[in-house]
Amino acid sequence: MNPDELSWSEVIRVFESIRNDHYQERKEAHHENLKDEEADTGEIRSKYESEYKRLKQRSVLHTTIISAFMPESRIADETGWEYKDTNPLDEVYEATPDILIGNVESGGVIILNCITERDRPHNMILELDDAADIIRSNRHTFSEEVDIDIDDDDITCVLCVPEKSDRRTEEAVRELQDSGNLSERFAIWRVDGPNSERIDFYEDAGLMTDGGVPNLDDLHDILADGVEVASEKHSLPKFYPFSHHEIIAENTVGEIVAKRLTDDAAKTHFSEDEFHSYLSEVFAHSNATEKVDDNLAYLLKKWRAMNLIEELNESETDLEGGERYFRFVVDTKGARNIMNEIADQYKERAINHRIEIKAMRETLKEFDEKQRSLDQFSD
Repeated sequence: MNPDELSWSEVIRVFESIRNDHYQERKEAHHENLKDEEADTGEIRSKYESEYKRLKQRSVLHTTIISAFMPESRIADETGWEYKDTNPLDEVYEATPDILIGNVESGGVIILNCITERDRPHNMILELDDAADIIRSNRHTFSEEVDIDIDDDDITCVLCVPEKSDRRTEEAVRELQDSGNLSERFAIWRVDGPNSERIDFYEDAGLMTDGGVPNLDDLHDILADGVEVASEKHSLPKFYPFSHHEIIAENTVGEIVAKRLTDDAAKTHFSEDEFHSYLSEVFAHSNATEKVDDNLAYLLKKWRAMNLIEELNESETDLEGGERYFRFVVDTKGARNIMNEIADQYKERAINHRIEIKAMRETLKEFDEKQRSLDQFSD
């Protein structure tokens, strides 16, 4: 067992299996040392904040694209191209494209990956190239799933990037093309504006592949001038299955606490069932309801490990009709105060959780080393 290869939840499980007074003391000692080290270097905080910013930007790119291509949007009305699905190949391809856009009249499909400023584009470009071939090879199956008679010759790969990443992404595509690693048609769309409210065609790309130039003339005529999407009024996802857990908390805690304003239960209490219902409602906007169970389990486990929530016995709450109940671990009681305390403390709890996991890893390494010494002695 290599503790460095274990996920955070596996680290907790294994540590619990070997926990005794000695290893508990060793873990606490590591924790204190790591806290002092973190105070000097800020390494864990820096990584956490970078991950948060990357996933937040990815969420914004997703929402901008979905908003721009929703039915009855300007683009959909003028070109026939509409948003169809999120993660369309997730059941057959781990590196599924982020978004699929389709045109019922032409049979064309666009598969799109969102590349943030902090992403390395090469792998995401290659994965999108492979995804196009998977769709082509399984055209009839995917045609039924997205309700489009997909045209083999009208599949285009699009990379959606923030303004700061346009040239870097173009260079990555050209490099892969020059080395003969791409066979599909590619285009780059750029999202900019202070709130990512504008999308345009990065026309300097001029990307050529064996598949030729992307056949999106009508669409790119519109995008060449830029399209403002902030004014599009749709019910859009507040977060996605891939979203950072802090982003989900920002959009979830208030909804959960607000439910307590209409009943007699403590405002910190909630049921697993109502959390599941809310995730289902949000994920439905991105056709991702099949991800609810996994995300729910992950969030409850993560928040318990962060000491953000704790599970309650049925007798400890006035809530009814659920199988499992939880409470937010806060010192305040009023609805607004609860939300503010969680928002103010969330990052610090998350960083302390990472320090705790790192302390457990170090303790598991000591345990493994001792076990190896005992094995050598017995030999």
